[in-house]
Order: sequence, then C-alpha cells, then structure tokens
Amino acid sequence: MNISSAPPMQPQALPPYAAENSLEYCAINIAEETIAEQADPLGEGLFAVTRSACFSGVAASLRKAMDGFSHPEGKVTCLLSDNIARLQDQFIETLYTRFTEAGIGLENKMTLRLGQNATLCLAGEHPEEQAIATLLEKMPDLSRAFNEIAAQSAALRNIQNLQSLLAVAESDEDNVHPLYATYQISLKGDMSHFYFAAL
Repeated sequence: MNISSAPPMQPQALPPYAAENSLEYCAINIAEETIAEQADPLGEGLFAVTRSACFSGVAASLRKAMDGFSHPEGKVTCLLSDNIARLQDQFIETLYTRFTEAGIGLENKMTLRLGQNATLCLAGEHPEEQAIATLLEKMPDLSRAFNEIAAQSAALRNIQNLQSLLAVAESDEDNVHPLYATYQISLKGDMSHFYFAAL
C-alpha cells in the first residue's frame, strides 16, 4: 500500500487499565500527537497552543500560592468567613435599629447595594424610597461596613473558586467545573469576545 494513500490515523480511547507509564498509554499518546502533527505540521495551530498553554502547566504554581494563604491563627478562608459573619450580624442589627428609629417600616422587602462612590443605596422600588435614601446619606458608616462585607465576601468566593478549579485540574478524572459552563464566546466579526455569562 502506498503510504501517501493510507487512510488517516484515528485516535483511540485510553483503556481503563492503561497507566501513564504503560505501553498502551505511550502508544495512544504517540498516535494522538501524530494525528495532530499531520493537521498542524508547523506546530503553530490550536493543538500546539492548547498543549503549551494548558491550565495544568500553571496549576502547581497556583497550588503553591494557595498553600501560602496560611496564617498563624488559621487559614485565610477561616478568617474571612469569621469576619464576614461578624460584620453581617452587626450590620443588620445596626440597620434595623436605625430604620426603626427613623420610622421606616421593615415589613416591605428592600434590597440595598453599593452605588456611585461606593455609597449604599436602594436597589429597585420601595414605598419609602426617599426616606431610605435620606437616611443612608446621613450614615456613611453603613456604607463603609457594607464595603468591607462586599470586599471580603468577594475575596472568599474567589479563593474558594480557585480551590475548586485546582481540585478539578489535579483530578485524574475528566471532570468539568461548573464555572466552565458559564464561559461563552460571542461571534461578531472584530467584536467577537469571550466572557463569563451571569448565573
């Protein structure tokens, strides 16, 4: 048979018994790399970039950095969780006390968030919207406390997300992290872009 007319090699599934150092594993790895080289002879295509810029290549460095998030009194995640719980409890107690003293009813649901200049403000409509806005303007300590809660909550969430991402990357199984499902690409000519969709 003429080699040039031979059908292209097809990738093989890795048998469950094929350990990384086994002949089966090596043979399949070589076959997959040969197929990729046939499609990308210069080693400059997607396969080459994916191999050279893979997450596992930086996972060890990230894990080392994460292990450095230690503290004589406990892990940073524990300290953040404790801070957040204390701040939230005191914030709600203070907020309810001041709203009650100002005669603002608490029977209607309200949502507060940080607005311009990191100032606490009302999100959405409320029967006593003006009274709430006036009260919040007079009490900047509520905004400062909410900023602290938001900052430390964001830090804790990002650390936990990174920990779970590393767990998936270091796993021997082909797991998919839930965050991956929120990553999308929008195709529109020069304005095409990748982004995380809102949950």
